[in-house]
Amino acid sequence: MPAKWQQWMPFYIDRFLGSFDVQNMEPAAFKAYVRLLLYAWQTDDCTVPSDPDALASYSGIGKRLWDKHGASVLRKFTTVTVTVGDTVTERLRNAVQFELWSEAKRIHEARKTAAMGTNATRSPRRSPSRSAAHNNNPLQEQEQKQGTRGEAPPTLDTVTVTFDPDDGLIPEGLSTLQYAAYVLENASIAAGFQLRNKLSDAIALLARSESVSLPRATALMLERVQAAQARGETVNGFWIEDGKWKAQQAKTARSDAFDSVRSEFLAGGD
Repeated sequence: MPAKWQQWMPFYIDRFLGSFDVQNMEPAAFKAYVRLLLYAWQTDDCTVPSDPDALASYSGIGKRLWDKHGASVLRKFTTVTVTVGDTVTERLRNAVQFELWSEAKRIHEARKTAAMGTNATRSPRRSPSRSAAHNNNPLQEQEQKQGTRGEAPPTLDTVTVTFDPDDGLIPEGLSTLQYAAYVLENASIAAGFQLRNKLSDAIALLARSESVSLPRATALMLERVQAAQARGETVNGFWIEDGKWKAQQAKTARSDAFDSVRSEFLAGGD
């Protein structure tokens, strides 16, 4: 079964339609080419078989049309040698697509490795007397220790909680600090203890104000943080304290923008 990252494929429309070979394809050949690209993206090596009967099947146009148009499609592929199990065989690969496929796979594996590394830092410092209690509830947190002035910020001793990058789900039962860390990691924000604390409080407030669960509030917060980044805003402690993550704040901004455009339009009409 294809991995989650293989459920989407980058598609540069101008580059694709601007190709001389693509422009000169008959409709059946065009369909076959696209179908083979989609098939290749979800394989383990970004290839399609070289067997004509298999190509006719995977292209979706059947043997008769493949015999007629296959040659124009195969101009977009090169022969490569790959190992399938213990067998070395020749298959076909589109070079441009393979570059995109390799980069998408690299990004996925880098994120997965980063998530595993983050989870490793959350491993518990258990004592024998508390081990049984943790085994009974693997998501239970130890009580946060109170620091004093001049000491390093307090830390949480927690049981390791694994975020699987492939399942796309935010687990239940975590602390708001862990949910805040999840948002910061997925938004690629390097944060200290204070920012994590502020975001933790904001997630809890969001869950209460919109009557949603903490995992749902975490997902909403991540969407709003990433939307702010796309607008060029700096997501930091001031961004959180100013309440820019609140839905009403965004609605007000849109309303102000609409009123401004409306006023300019009416002024121009006069």
